Amino acid sequence: MIVDVGDTPTLTWRLRDDDGEPIVPTLVVADVRDPAGQITSLTVGSDGPGNFSVQPPITVEGDWRVTWRSVGPDQVEVVGIHAFPAGEAAVWAPTLRQVAVHIPSRTRSQDSYGDDVNRPLGTFTEDTYPTGDDVSRLIGASVAVVSGMVGRPVVTPAYGLASAATALWAAYWAELSWPERDADVSLAQRLREDALLLVEQAKAVNLGAGGGTENQPDPDGLPDRLVSFSFPAPGPPLIL
Repeated sequence: MIVDVGDTPTLTWRLRDDDGEPIVPTLVVADVRDPAGQITSLTVGSDGPGNFSVQPPITVEGDWRVTWRSVGPDQVEVVGIHAFPAGEAAVWAPTLRQVAVHIPSRTRSQDSYGDDVNRPLGTFTEDTYPTGDDVSRLIGASVAVVSGMVGRPVVTPAYGLASAATALWAAYWAELSWPERDADVSLAQRLREDALLLVEQAKAVNLGAGGGTENQPDPDGLPDRLVSFSFPAPGPPLIL
């Protein structure tokens, strides 16, 4: 989530079972960690069975993290927040889940065991690789890149396309920044190509709606074009 310093965003947590029925835990608590590492408890509200909300006050620029915990059943949910100086956040910035849908294998918990080892969480947390904080920073950087190519200001009719392009761009950077095999690099390039297609569509909509009055950079001139990774093929077996 991307916000401005001074915002008090409303975060919701909806607990449901496999049939979509509300889960009513014995206890639900939440806290927020600020960029300096200070952890503060939050007041949890509820507007119905299984529906919970908090409103963390965002007071300084940087990476924040809200952690939900329930008892009976025991569940944990982590939400990353990146705060920009007032007036610089994009209301159309994608969420962690919107980035995760493009690279679900990256949302596996590094601390999972048994049947949960290969089960994607569908979002990024402190236990995924990359973490929620990592991807929040990528989202912030991707907003800057996409808004620059689409043209500022990005106006309301272009929000959806700009958000989708930014989610793809953040996923592209996540794959490129944390490669584990050559396939990750190939996927990254496909994500980038898809992002650029959406950027062009968003740019056309934005210009048609009266936005994009500032100059747009050439995407081929972006420095990440220079980055490449390769993994050597395995050599012959070692015979002792």
